[in-house]
Amino acid sequence: MTGMREECKLCGRIMPYYSLKQCYKCRQLYCKNCILTGRDATPLLQEGNTICLNCARKLVAPKTPANKFDLLRNYLTRRASFTGKITLTFAKVEGIISDNLPFAAIRDENWWTNKNSAHARAWLNAGWKVENINLKDRNITFARIPGFKMETAKRQRKRKEDTAAWAMKLAQMAKPRTIKQPSLTKIAKVQARLKNIEQRQSAIRSFRGKFKQRPAHEKRLFKPEAKPSTQDN
Repeated sequence: MTGMREECKLCGRIMPYYSLKQCYKCRQLYCKNCILTGRDATPLLQEGNTICLNCARKLVAPKTPANKFDLLRNYLTRRASFTGKITLTFAKVEGIISDNLPFAAIRDENWWTNKNSAHARAWLNAGWKVENINLKDRNITFARIPGFKMETAKRQRKRKEDTAAWAMKLAQMAKPRTIKQPSLTKIAKVQARLKNIEQRQSAIRSFRGKFKQRPAHEKRLFKPEAKPSTQDN
């Protein structure tokens, strides 16, 4: 009967073979809690197909960083302010990195050693180290490195005063401002406008006293000796 029982590849539960479902993308067996079927899976797949949670996540968010273990580093960095030790299942780690762990990580303890590798630098740079590995229970324990200080050295941006463009701008501002002489065309236009204004002012008739000249529409409508009454009839 032992051959009729299989393990869920995501949560690690041992269940009868007939109660597990196969993902149509990765072809692995999963329990009902780790798969999507029917309406829950649409529009990710066609009717009748079954997809696991990891493959569904890849379809929804296919873009991943260059190093997927950077997501694990960010997760451990956030947890550093709350606790000094944390135990994660392999399924939890796969959920953090949004990808399946390699086969060596599930079968070989040496994969989790604190050596200088791409995946080990993820937790070492965050100030964590692997303390215990349990392949049977499929979990791993991380512990904080005592006295670790996060590297905060970043590329310092050049100050505005140190850039060559700012130095050139200062040199231009230091030069005395030169007033350009107007061209002969502009001078001729200004003189013509002044003459036109003088001619218009000379054409206006001037009257002595406080006499106010009537507008042209009053001259056309009324006689000089008649003036309209302001009272209503």
